[in-house]
Amino acid sequence: MSRKIAYYVRVSTEDKQDYQHQIDALDKCLKDMGVTVDNNSLDIYSEKKSGYKDDRQELQKLLNKIQEDNEYYSCVYVTEISRIGRNTKKVRETLEIFKECKVNLYIKQLKVNLLNDDSSINSYGNLLLSIFIELSDAEARTAKERFKDGILSGIKAGKAGGGKLIPYGFMKGENKMLVINETEADTVRLIFDLYKSGNGTKAIANYLNNLDIKTRSGLSFAESIINAKTGKTGKEVKWQDKTVDDILQNPIYIGKRRYWGGKQNRKKPPMLFDMVGKPILSPITIFDECMEIRNSKTHKNFLTTYVYLLKDKMICGKCGRNYFAKYKPTPHGDKVYICSSRLKKNGNCGNGGINISLIESAIFNEIVNSDSILRYINDNSKIKASLTAEIIKLRNNIETCSRNESELERDIDSLIELQLKAMRNGESEMRNRYEKRLEEKTKEFDNNKNQLAKAKRHLIKTEIALNKNSNIETTATQLKEYINDRTQLRSIYLQLIDKIIINVIDENTALADTFISIDGIVLPNSLKIFLDLAGIRKKEKSYRYIATANFGIELEYKENVLLTDSAKLAETIHLINENAGLIEETDKISIPHNYVLTIPLEKL
Repeated sequence: MSRKIAYYVRVSTEDKQDYQHQIDALDKCLKDMGVTVDNNSLDIYSEKKSGYKDDRQELQKLLNKIQEDNEYYSCVYVTEISRIGRNTKKVRETLEIFKECKVNLYIKQLKVNLLNDDSSINSYGNLLLSIFIELSDAEARTAKERFKDGILSGIKAGKAGGGKLIPYGFMKGENKMLVINETEADTVRLIFDLYKSGNGTKAIANYLNNLDIKTRSGLSFAESIINAKTGKTGKEVKWQDKTVDDILQNPIYIGKRRYWGGKQNRKKPPMLFDMVGKPILSPITIFDECMEIRNSKTHKNFLTTYVYLLKDKMICGKCGRNYFAKYKPTPHGDKVYICSSRLKKNGNCGNGGINISLIESAIFNEIVNSDSILRYINDNSKIKASLTAEIIKLRNNIETCSRNESELERDIDSLIELQLKAMRNGESEMRNRYEKRLEEKTKEFDNNKNQLAKAKRHLIKTEIALNKNSNIETTATQLKEYINDRTQLRSIYLQLIDKIIINVIDENTALADTFISIDGIVLPNSLKIFLDLAGIRKKEKSYRYIATANFGIELEYKENVLLTDSAKLAETIHLINENAGLIEETDKISIPHNYVLTIPLEKL
């Protein structure tokens, strides 16, 4: 029986060509050499695998056959040495197997044999192969570096990249620039809103699937088969919890693009580059808040140094800036939340600081131990009625916006026609007039579109909140359970508290106007917590406050700055302090020692 020959053909997973191109080239090569080939005398080993991968099953199958029976093949043909591999060490090891088994290897590109006709080593061929192995490896590495440099340059320039798998919420604009896709961006904002409201990634994925919102695969590869085994098309791909989690972790939504520099670096932190234009998320702090919630769920026993429960939640009622924590781990060191205006030279707005333990403990105690907040928040019938009314209002708003959208589209089309007509008639004055009106209508259309998108997002959140019908007692139980775990407490506070506006009234009293959020829906009436600042200045500290939903004055804010007359507010506070306990909801509450939240003097 005459010995057979074999082809080994390989394409990289990144390559777009198939094996047939190499097979046809080898067929022609053998024909030119006068070698007759038929199906009985030829075996073909083909695979789609990178030349740097070691687990190439077809190549190993070929080598096993050669080692089992070195008389089976007379020669193995490849188009070029790089088909055997890119790793110089592995290629040399493979060539040694051919030499030991005395099976020839013919490289079409170089027109050289590994062995002579008598199975002795072809010195010229081996020398040439050694040179080309090194050149092939160097060429591949240079190409990879150029490819990576190209990607990095594209990222820095704001380019979208060449493929269809653009990050969700974006699309390819003019000059291949990465720009926001507002329809998808609304879904991204909804995901972050829902997660911050306490919904898990699986629940969010289910909500998106129920709303029939398409995934990236569904949008980019709708009719294409993306799984050869199952025949699944892109439009059949549903939202999964991992898909949602990937979006939550991607800083691109706050204007930062990631670059790892290759798969081998994926375990390292990526480089971040600023994007051009506005980010999808506003305010961008929602990203950090969601990451904190995610990390507290993923690493339940992990404690960071100094976890401030109300970080990014406290706002100065005097200047509108955020409060930040100032903590010194010494017996007499600062332990206060203070207005960030103090960071600017000559910029201090004058609003006072709030003891960290006092305000964190007052909110904790009010949720877990006070009847007033339970009466205020936990009346499910009132919450349900409020949410139902909000849904009706939102649906009417959406209907109005949708109607306005259609009318504005018609107006814009008419103005474009009139402008074109004026251009044709040479009426420059009329053309300019129509152009100005067109700009105004386009701006009105964009504003209406944004309002419609926000209303739809808010409607989804409100409907979810109505269906869940959450109970504050569940939150109270969780807070008690995690009283010694500040990371978990922080996670709960993030979901429960929308914001706290601080106004120090006098040296003894500060108002912490607390806006409660249930499942992402901010309740219409805030909870007024009057903190007793005098108690914490005593040698034997006492942590006290008064909490009420209504104290006779309607507080008015503009961009979180209190507009209500401070003198009138101070007078009302004085009356409350004078009549503490004598009228409803004016009891001074002393926080029990076991509910006073403190940060240890030593680092956590």
